[in-house]
Amino acid sequence: MIHGAKSWWLRGRFWQREIATMNFSNRKSRTATRAQTCEFCNGKVDLRRSRVPFHFKGTTIYVDNVPTWSCKKCGERYFDAPVYKRLEEIARQSQTIRAAITFSLADYAEAVA
Repeated sequence: MIHGAKSWWLRGRFWQREIATMNFSNRKSRTATRAQTCEFCNGKVDLRRSRVPFHFKGTTIYVDNVPTWSCKKCGERYFDAPVYKRLEEIARQSQTIRAAITFSLADYAEAVA
């Protein structure tokens, strides 16, 4: 699901407040003391690292190993505010990114059925 930058930032602010009440003393398990739920499907949300497509000023970059709060049921991802700000910094410096990936792109309207 693709959302505008403003909505991601607002969600990050919401989760930053929620995360402040969690206890991460056991870093190995990375489980919260209080269960978090997805605002869309009420599924369980947990902390994990994933590859994230980040849309910024008309371009998209993919960033690996981003800490995200991901819903186990629907896959919706939430960012902490500091993580989102770091993604913006990375996107601003996208001309210095050394690795590139290529992928096939099809046009839905022109695709043969």
